[in-house]
Amino acid sequence: MELELKILKEKVIEDEKNSGIGSMFDDEKTSHQHINLLKTKYMKMRRDYEKKMQELNKIKLDVISDQYILNSQIDIITQHTAKLYDNKHDYELQIKKDLFDTDKKGKEAQKAKLSLEADLRQLESELKKEDDQNYENVMILDQGKVRDEYSQLRHDRDMKLITGNYDEVSKELASILANKKAADDIHMGKADL
Repeated sequence: MELELKILKEKVIEDEKNSGIGSMFDDEKTSHQHINLLKTKYMKMRRDYEKKMQELNKIKLDVISDQYILNSQIDIITQHTAKLYDNKHDYELQIKKDLFDTDKKGKEAQKAKLSLEADLRQLESELKKEDDQNYENVMILDQGKVRDEYSQLRHDRDMKLITGNYDEVSKELASILANKKAADDIHMGKADL
């Protein structure tokens, strides 16, 4: 018991230094009363400590629940972010594939365009050659027609002139023959002389 009192006194002295309750020993109370007061004070301090611990445990539970909620939110966000990265990766692969396909189609279209342009140039060349040949043939045919028409006109004119001259020459010849006959008759009639 003495040891307990000694420890208690040391504790009280320490508490006096720390809390300023040294006035408890200056009064006329017995040490039992002081011990009871200390017990009462200790009990009160213990209740306050337990209340504080309960409040701290409540706060700790709130923090733990908040931490649990935040951890689950972090997990959900992490999973969502991982899905987004996977989607991003898939999307980028799809974009690269689409770009490759589009580029390939563009090159194929360019090749087709160049091939069509070459075919067009070849067809234009053939068409120009055929147009030139057609033009030459048409010109030859037209020249033949023009020549035929010219020859026909010339023939008609010459025939007209020849027929007209023939008639004139025939008339002249008939006139000359008539004159010759008349001259012969006159000359023959003078032969009697």
